[in-house]
This record gives sequence, structure tokens and C-alpha cells, in this order.
Amino acid sequence: MKPTVTELIEALGDYRTRSQARRELGKLGEAAAPELIKLLGDSEGHTNARWSAVTLLAQCRCPEAATVLLQVMREDENLRGEACRALQKISGLEIGEDLEAWEQALNAQTEDAPAAAAEAIAGERVVTNPLLDLVQKSMAGLTGDVSWEEGGYVLVRVPLHEGRKQQMIIMPEESETEQGPCVCIYTECGPEPPHVEQVVYRRNVTLPYGKFTIEKDEAGHGKVVMRHLVAASQLNAEKLNDIIMVMSREADNLEFEITHSDII
Repeated sequence: MKPTVTELIEALGDYRTRSQARRELGKLGEAAAPELIKLLGDSEGHTNARWSAVTLLAQCRCPEAATVLLQVMREDENLRGEACRALQKISGLEIGEDLEAWEQALNAQTEDAPAAAAEAIAGERVVTNPLLDLVQKSMAGLTGDVSWEEGGYVLVRVPLHEGRKQQMIIMPEESETEQGPCVCIYTECGPEPPHVEQVVYRRNVTLPYGKFTIEKDEAGHGKVVMRHLVAASQLNAEKLNDIIMVMSREADNLEFEITHSDII
């Protein structure tokens, strides 16, 4: 039996179940929005659970979440930036963290007055995407493509030797540490081969960054992935470049070993 929305919302409060709960809630889309809005409006709620609510509401572009997102911007410094980005995605406006301008613009949208909305955002400050900016700086001078994807992550196509390449995903991730939010660097290597445990263990012993693991889909099919978490506060362009390049080479080597091709 599939968990209910209420059960999935509760699972957001536990780091052991949060990732799976986010995936399931993301599949539900707007059907989960009322409970997510309720969670986000609870100022006493778990910070990382509320952070997940913000990202999920942005993902489904729920307009009903605008009021509570504005409230979060006003009252919660830890979630202000993420709430601002969610509002921008939902509304299509780029106003920055100017609360008065947001109030005017949202009221104008509610009244279905595009001209008033345009007036309200006059003099707006364009907000950049800090994670995208960081990744672009880390890849400066390389020929790889860097793009921001609708799923809320940065996709990097890293050029490697002999024309090969590796697709890397860099995305914000919750953290239970005192260092604050983390960034996750992730890539795939290919379908799970026989006796993969020995291959993965051998390579994990010497990895400077990340770890190879096996992920299963709903049908039970496995794939080899590589994942690394680092505190955002400890990350700069130079360090991120080092992580991306090391992980892409290691992942590509394993991909070639198990697939004899370049599919990722």
C-alpha cells in the first residue's frame, strides 16, 4: 500500500526517509500542495522538512503557495533565499528579496492586472542563481556545457579524454549537520552488472571524493551511481572544479568497465 500524503509529509522530518518522501511527493504534484503549504506555514516545523516543502511547491508551480512563501521570506532568514527563488519560479517575476515589491506584484496578479504588476516591479533587482553561478565559475575555461534544469539542479557535461564525456548533476541537498545546507554532486555510470559489489568496493577504497552505490528503481532494476555531499559553506569554485573533474573521470572509467561504451 502506498503511503498517504500525510505520511509522506511526516517522513520529510526524518533525514533517513526525506529523500524518498520528496520523490513521492514530487510525483503527486499539486495534489500534495495543500499539505505542503500547511507544513511550510508552521514556523515551529523542522527546517529541512520546510525547505523540502518550498522546493516541492516551486516544482509544481503552485500559485496558492505564494502567500505563505512571502510569509517565510519575511520571518525565516534560513529559508528566505529558497522561498524567493520559489516565488520567482511560480510567478515568473524576478524581484529579489524586496518584500514590499513582492506584496504589490502578487496583489496585482491576484487582481488580474498585468499593467499594475509591471508597475510594481519597476526598478526590480534581478536575482542570480548562486549555485549555477558557482558551477559556471568552477568550469570556466573548459568546453563543457553548464545549464540550469527545471528539476532544480545544474547539469554539467564534462569533456574527457578521447572524446568521451560525463554528465554531472549538482543540486542543493538537505543537511543535518551544524555546517548547514549541503550540495550534492551526482552522476550515473550504467546498469548494475553481475558481481558489481566487488567492483564498487575496490574503487571506493581509493576515491578522494564521493562513493559508488547501487540504486534500484520501482521495478527492481539497479544502476551504478556516484554521489558526494559537501557543505555549501565549505565550497568554492576551485574545490568544486576539483570534485567535478575527479568524480567525472572516476565515473567514466567505471562506466567504460561495465558498459564498454559512453552512454552517460
